Amino acid sequence: MKKLLGLAFIALSLFAKIACAQDIAERANIFYRFVYKPYEFKFQLEDSLGVFTNVSNKVFKPKGEGPFPAVVLIHTSGGLTNGHIKRDAEKLVEKGYVALVLDSMGPRRISLITESTRALYPPAGVKDAYIALDFLKNQSYVDKDRIYEAGYSWGGFVSTLLGSPALAKAAGANDRFKATVSFYSTCVINNSNLILPDTDKPVLMLLAGDDRENPHGTCFQDLEQYKAKGMPIHSFIYEKASHAWDKLGESQLGHFYNEEVTNDAFGKMIEFFEKNK
Repeated sequence: MKKLLGLAFIALSLFAKIACAQDIAERANIFYRFVYKPYEFKFQLEDSLGVFTNVSNKVFKPKGEGPFPAVVLIHTSGGLTNGHIKRDAEKLVEKGYVALVLDSMGPRRISLITESTRALYPPAGVKDAYIALDFLKNQSYVDKDRIYEAGYSWGGFVSTLLGSPALAKAAGANDRFKATVSFYSTCVINNSNLILPDTDKPVLMLLAGDDRENPHGTCFQDLEQYKAKGMPIHSFIYEKASHAWDKLGESQLGHFYNEEVTNDAFGKMIEFFEKNK
């Protein structure tokens, strides 16, 4: 038992000082074996995004048979209590995309992800995301060659990790996302690297310059080094934006809504998807 606990501890240290794909896979395998809590998701296609529509693990599509490009949207550590992801889902449908709103928290009866929520450390979101991807690949209205992911804060941590093929293999992925977008995340969280050295899929990081929830440390400099190495990492920094710039009604948490940044970031996401067809 002590040995198993020791292995689990190593997994929970996640990806600090990772040097190679084998190391990524080994730590991830331990996490998925001893910490991850599986859930059998039942995604449901909804006809509309009405005012009172519950978007948890729901799928929304443009009118018509398609096939349409699709995006898996992944929430913050606060889940789906704020309406910002629903608004983005609506705008994606208007742009001709299918939107699947993945809820990793609600089905597991988790109301808030904190440092002690081990079952939902970011690699858990990676495995959940690939389950959502598999679902979309089997839908006739989805363009199977154009499935993307976008995540916010905690979901943004997931977005960067999705760039790793070794982690995808450990998560049992049958396929990969075409590209991913990370909203107001960062490069390192709790001493764990979020941009893994084997990253081979395009990742766009849209960062809050005044992010007091996810301190950036050397992230901006690190990003330049990643780009210099030829890694498919792209980034844009909104210098004066706070964490969760797209959330209304959360100023008491230090989340100051910025309509200009919200609209610009959404536009950059669409542009990134269109560049990576």
